[in-house]
Amino acid sequence: MPPPNMRSTPPTEAEVGMSQYMNPEAPGFAGRYKEKWQDFHVHEVDLNGNIMHLSELITPGLIASEARDAAEDRRRALDQLGPSFNFSAESADEIKESFGERHRRAARLPPQAARREEKKEDWNAPAASSGAAASDAAAAGSGDGSTDAAADAASAADSTAAPTPTTTATTPMEADGKENQEDNDDADEPGGEASSSTALPAFVDFDSDALGDGSKEARKKAHQVVLKHFGQVLNTETLEGDGGKRTIRIWMKDAEKDAKSSTLMRDQRAQENQGGGKAKGSKGKGGKGKKGKGKGKKGKDQSGGGGGGGEFGTLRREGWPKTRPDYLYFRLFKENCDTSEAVNSIARCLGRSSKQFTFAGTKDRRGITVQQICARRVPIDHIRRALVSRQWDRRLRISDLEYRAERLRLGMLSGNLFKIALRDVSVAATEPVEGKPGSRIDLAFKSMQERGFLNYFGLQRFGTRKIRTHTIGAKLISSQWQDAVLMIVGDEDPNSTGEPSAKRQKCDGSSTEVETDPIPHYLEIGDTKAALTALPRSEYVARCLLGALDRGLNFCEALQKLPHQALSLYAHAAQSVVFNEVLSRRIAQFGREAVEGDFVLAPGSSANSSGFGDAPDEVLAPLDDDVPDDEDVEDEEVSWGPPKVRPLSAEEAKTTSLAEIVLPLPGSQVDYPAYLRAIYEDVAKEKLGLKLEDFNVSGLLSLPGSYRSVLVVPQDLEWRTLHPPESRQSTLIPSDVAALMAARDSATKTTTTTTGGEGGEGAGEGEGEGGEAKAAAPGAAAPGTVAKGKTDVKGLPSVTMTCRLPASAYVTVMLREVMKTTP
Repeated sequence: MPPPNMRSTPPTEAEVGMSQYMNPEAPGFAGRYKEKWQDFHVHEVDLNGNIMHLSELITPGLIASEARDAAEDRRRALDQLGPSFNFSAESADEIKESFGERHRRAARLPPQAARREEKKEDWNAPAASSGAAASDAAAAGSGDGSTDAAADAASAADSTAAPTPTTTATTPMEADGKENQEDNDDADEPGGEASSSTALPAFVDFDSDALGDGSKEARKKAHQVVLKHFGQVLNTETLEGDGGKRTIRIWMKDAEKDAKSSTLMRDQRAQENQGGGKAKGSKGKGGKGKKGKGKGKKGKDQSGGGGGGGEFGTLRREGWPKTRPDYLYFRLFKENCDTSEAVNSIARCLGRSSKQFTFAGTKDRRGITVQQICARRVPIDHIRRALVSRQWDRRLRISDLEYRAERLRLGMLSGNLFKIALRDVSVAATEPVEGKPGSRIDLAFKSMQERGFLNYFGLQRFGTRKIRTHTIGAKLISSQWQDAVLMIVGDEDPNSTGEPSAKRQKCDGSSTEVETDPIPHYLEIGDTKAALTALPRSEYVARCLLGALDRGLNFCEALQKLPHQALSLYAHAAQSVVFNEVLSRRIAQFGREAVEGDFVLAPGSSANSSGFGDAPDEVLAPLDDDVPDDEDVEDEEVSWGPPKVRPLSAEEAKTTSLAEIVLPLPGSQVDYPAYLRAIYEDVAKEKLGLKLEDFNVSGLLSLPGSYRSVLVVPQDLEWRTLHPPESRQSTLIPSDVAALMAARDSATKTTTTTTGGEGGEGAGEGEGEGGEAKAAAPGAAAPGTVAKGKTDVKGLPSVTMTCRLPASAYVTVMLREVMKTTP
């Protein structure tokens, strides 16, 4: 539970400079915004204008079915191996060319298999007398009478050990209980193999000198040809022995995994028993190993290329194919969780770092959202298999997985599509207004369609704690480090001359509630350890600062330990409050039309559709409970500078729309309209206690400033008024999942009807996954009209709306204009 001074206290509009409306004459209406998280949907729009939707239902059942099919394919491939393997002419030629005519001298069996060869058991029937392989190779031109090179190389891990049908199968690392004592003695040797009609030796080795001309290129070609034709079941590695002699080992994949995992576990257990901790290089109480510790060098002995991973070495992570792009893109559908939480959950399921994942912007927790995620060097099949993990968050779904060459960076989006439901709207707002074409609801939305809304920064930009983010930002900009730290950790304004804060009263002994407000321990007596112990882990920023101070750092150094985006959040909130207040005074004093001296973009200047004011360094990741609802955020530094602008002449102002006008956010690289500079100076002093020049020089932050449009007109705005009983449904806006389920159920019913059956598998499955409805209510009215229904049914009407807004424009600010109140 956060301390009392950190609990939610939303700012007022007047506090952050929001006092004007674009069309104050338009009527408003009251309604409940986000009464349910299912009432708020966001779909990201990429830079090409594509709206992100979930396009398919990838379920754990589907993934399990795919895994079973893949396993069956591997079993079939495994069953085909052996002396009688039916090569194609092309593959026989490739293998023969790679392994050459000296392959018989190159191949060495595992110890147990070698002894069976000595006993003249039927382990390695020559390919020349083993049916299809020899005949196929002969047809390909190998008529020299020797054992066929292609057959031996292809069956290196199996045809060299074709067991007799009288033996019993065991795993590669176990001995067969029915074998004679001599074979049992060797059951645990590297590569030891018990025989059966289907069992195969774990591996077979080839002297690299006897392959082709013995060169590095010859070894490379041998690896490639085996993996090309038998990659499903075989793997290869190069081992280096004494004197630099190299060996190519061909493994059965499953046997390699068992052997290396088993020996590694035995070695780790042995080291733990001897030293009381985990092996060096492993994470755990035995000591956190540095990167690379405990890893063996490439094959140091003939028995398995050992090193720190046991007698057979460690399993290698398969290399990333050179022809495959580095970045995996996919669409993430999430319900009632924020973007960082979702990404961290996926990373855990994959065993990867969350730093491998990027996204264009964060999306609100309380809602249903679809956005694009990018992961570096994560195979598609890995993330699909993660869906069956018990750790997978069932609030998440993915679709549209594809590889791309470019990384997705924060800010790389053109906007968002919003779908919102407003509940408990008054009945009077749905009734026609006398002398007007429609109801109050219709008039409000039509005004929005035509005139748009003033592009204020929303209330959530400024935090919900007693000390606002813009107040802290002012202290950072003016280099008042101590005051900034004390405010961030939750103290009231250090310069306040009012009554002592609740914290200070507690520290004076007049209260016993110290447990709920640990900061006084530090503020009054400097006990940072006690404060850290009592402070919730969710208070990341405060804990980071207190920890730095506890280590003896000064206030400036402690602030530098915060992530860059954390400091920027406060500074940019200070810029935002100046923008809001200046915009309000500009509208109040100079009207809602362009005037001489207003700024527009200069010819040739480029800017994104977010209104230019949301440069990559300005849109930031939320911290603690200061979470933007509909703002896209940035957490990495990107080289950026404001676009060029020019002032309008009196003649140009007559033909220029207010939507083309931009206002600066204070900074070192922006200009100010001449007729507004005095207003900027007054606002900076009144709201923040700063001079305008203070934004040019900041000790910890670079604030170049930016430009932001003063007006936004939403695109594709549509709305509907719903009456009871439709308005009382738990789900008023069907999600992508609900729509896909409805389509699947419809297809199932159509198929069932066609085949003459009744019902069908999956009937009724479309309801209720994550609380979703199957589909939109039938007979829905067209946008902008009132749905048919009885108004005497108990309950109040609702309104649903959809629109597209540019990146970082606030949908709450748009709703403020429509409803004439903060939603």
